[in-house]
Amino acid sequence: MKLAIVVGAMLSIVQATNRQLSQDVIGKFRQVAGKYSNSTALGGSELADVRKNATGLIGNFHHDIILIKEDFMLDAILQESGMHFQIANQPFTVDRTCLNFLNTSLEMDINLAGVGFTNCISRVDELFNGFKNQFYNRIGAQDALMGELRILDVFRGENVFYTPQNIIAKLDLKWEALDSVPESVSSSSHQALINLKVSLEGLRTAYIECMTSSEQLLRRSIDLLKMQFSDMCLGESIIVPE
Repeated sequence: MKLAIVVGAMLSIVQATNRQLSQDVIGKFRQVAGKYSNSTALGGSELADVRKNATGLIGNFHHDIILIKEDFMLDAILQESGMHFQIANQPFTVDRTCLNFLNTSLEMDINLAGVGFTNCISRVDELFNGFKNQFYNRIGAQDALMGELRILDVFRGENVFYTPQNIIAKLDLKWEALDSVPESVSSSSHQALINLKVSLEGLRTAYIECMTSSEQLLRRSIDLLKMQFSDMCLGESIIVPE
């Protein structure tokens, strides 16, 4: 009889301890849930800031590219206009057929320069899309990481009354894991932004070099036309009015 009483008392103590652990699960979960909310908010904020900065970088990049294209295009038009002026204002003593040949060659040279300009910007477009996709894929991976964060799964396969200690152990692991989430997201997303910035700067430089090469070819072609103008057509240099 005494043994039964002792065993019963011990079971009551164990049961009371387990019930306390069951209640501890709720308290622990609330703590982890609070940290979960903070971590996801911080991570989401970091990603939003990086996306905003990337949007600015991409916008500025396109603004720069079109300004560069405009500068080279206007320079080409200026060269063409100068040559056209010389041809159009020659005295009637200059062979018109020869001048017409020069006009045809000039038109061909300008069109070829346009082909070069198109090749340059098409290459930029191709590389830009690659860099942009790399950036958003990396940011998307961080988004996916944020989306995979979960804490309710600590209850899966457990019994809050029978194995509360297992749930508490899982919650402790969740707590530790959540510590690294904002830092991990911040580090990875900011590195992706840096990579995008460096890539776009390099692409801008490459575009200028490509356009310069095409523009130099046009200049050489027009210089040749000027020689043909004076040596073959016997044209006279006309002062361009200011």
